[in-house]
Amino acid sequence: MIRVRPKNKQKLEKALKNLLNKPPLRFSLMTSSAIPEVAGVYLITRKKGSAETPYYIGRSKNIKDRLYGEHLKRTGFKKYLIDQNICSTLKEAKNFTMKYCAVRWLKEDNYRVRGMMEGYFTALLSPKCGIYEEH
Repeated sequence: MIRVRPKNKQKLEKALKNLLNKPPLRFSLMTSSAIPEVAGVYLITRKKGSAETPYYIGRSKNIKDRLYGEHLKRTGFKKYLIDQNICSTLKEAKNFTMKYCAVRWLKEDNYRVRGMMEGYFTALLSPKCGIYEEH
């Protein structure tokens, strides 16, 4: 029988709670200086009033490059919206992201812990995008 380390589960639960308690940054208000150049895990949500729906969970060696450079300025997250038939064009996906989406993140230097966090958060939050068939 494989033993699950309770300490790991407690750390992951605490990390998820910390992530969800962070104030979200709307993509429409995102600037390069608003995001740190740190490794970590992030959660993109759709905000509608006070409600939020998880749309994407990711990890990166550089949160600033990933969020600002890839997801905001290039196709990144917008491609996932198209792949999941939430939007039909890149322009529509960009408008959706700017109008409805926000992000929050946690700093985490250890790549193995980032992987555990991403998997745990994804399992519990079931985001609409970003879970693809294995290859």
